[in-house]
Amino acid sequence: MPSVNVLPAFLDLQLYCGDDFSMQVHFTDQTTGNPWALTGTWKAEVRATPTSATVLTTFAVDTSLGASGILSLSLSGAQTASLVGNPLFWDLQQTVSGTIKTWFSGQVSVRQDVTQ
Repeated sequence: MPSVNVLPAFLDLQLYCGDDFSMQVHFTDQTTGNPWALTGTWKAEVRATPTSATVLTTFAVDTSLGASGILSLSLSGAQTASLVGNPLFWDLQQTVSGTIKTWFSGQVSVRQDVTQ
């Protein structure tokens, strides 16, 4: 039987407590290979459970290179130090004209730092 999969891609993050974290996500058109110009509003949050009402932290989302299909996500060292409990959960969502698309979803694990 045919099916349609509209689930976000799974992307687990392994972070080190107290260290800054940043990554770039490159969006390209799968047909042409050209960068996909990013539009709308983007947000990414970390929660203790997917259904928790409490946001533990919010990623900084930089779309300044959005015309080139590049999105940057980051957390400060203070933010990673505040993340207690494993696993935690995160996702990245885009909202365009009231329509929400979740691109990535996964777990966040934070390893305790040694050097204090």
